[in-house]
Amino acid sequence: ARQAAFCYGRSPEMKLTGPSNGDGMDPVSSFTFQPSSLYEGLVKFMSRLLRPFWYKPAVVVTEGRPIQSKSAYANYYARLPAKVELLLDDITLDDIRRPLVMLQELMKSNFDAVMSIPGVSQRDASDQMDVDDGDGSAGLITRAMQNQSRALQLANNPSQTHYASDKERKQKAFKTEDRNMHSTYRLLSRTVQVLNLLSCLKRAHAMSTLPEVQWGLIHGLTFYQLVTSQEGQQRIETLLNALVSQGDKTLLNRISQDGD
Repeated sequence: ARQAAFCYGRSPEMKLTGPSNGDGMDPVSSFTFQPSSLYEGLVKFMSRLLRPFWYKPAVVVTEGRPIQSKSAYANYYARLPAKVELLLDDITLDDIRRPLVMLQELMKSNFDAVMSIPGVSQRDASDQMDVDDGDGSAGLITRAMQNQSRALQLANNPSQTHYASDKERKQKAFKTEDRNMHSTYRLLSRTVQVLNLLSCLKRAHAMSTLPEVQWGLIHGLTFYQLVTSQEGQQRIETLLNALVSQGDKTLLNRISQDGD
């Protein structure tokens, strides 16, 4: 069934939706991109995997409430430690991550377009989280998405009178779907990276030999924000930098104590 889906399910097309001359020579602006059933199926499947947690905060930090303590000498006020609540426990996080990783490997092994941006000069194809600087394209988290958006706007420009043959329209349909496939893979890849990061931070938080994780830096941010927004990217970088710098100070202190 999977082989049949990959062989016959991918047939994107430029569908005639505008005025037609009836002679087979219609302007490009009269056509609208129609994704293949295979691509739409992949997107729906990924959406179902993401939906349960996508718009929920990954971490919620509740400030400890003040309490009054009494002693034989004086009354004083203290504050309970802050409470850190993570949306996903270890088991749930692993259950969510596993099918996403499998989908990621499936796309990587079957679609060449996911490893490089179609129609764009070769660039680093690694899975690092490099959220692009904002240029007014809200929600477009990669340059591939931005280029794709501009291309679609150009294609749907009513003033466009360029004519294309059936072969050219077919090539354009596959190129557009390749861009869509690449953008979908980038979103999936970054989601897996955030889940992996949370798992590592939870383990670091539980180790007494490591500095305390500053969960407050990502307090209240949803998974959607952590994965797609520049603010989420900046907060993650700040958290990791703080963790590394604190770790360096801890190591230096230990070395100094050993020297004494």
